Amino acid sequence: MTEIKFFASKSFICGAITYLRYRRSMRNAVARLVDTCNAERSKGSDFPTIWRDVLKAHPCVLGQPVQDSGEDGPLLRIPLITGQVLVFLGSHFSLW
Repeated sequence: MTEIKFFASKSFICGAITYLRYRRSMRNAVARLVDTCNAERSKGSDFPTIWRDVLKAHPCVLGQPVQDSGEDGPLLRIPLITGQVLVFLGSHFSLW
């Protein structure tokens, strides 16, 4: 029986660890963004205010909000650099 050995280089392992840490930090940043948006909404802020004060300059936000409609009516989709979409459903924000 032939034995296959895999030897990963130190730079490969360091790169993989760095990538995994980056992904975790991005997930944390997006989760904090959703929490911040929902906290602002619960304080009575409307979408234009949240867009201006929180979302527009956030490093995870990839582009402008796009109007769309869903089962419950109109919504706004905000693309994120993670490939996810932050959705404003009128009453709260959610990740899709």
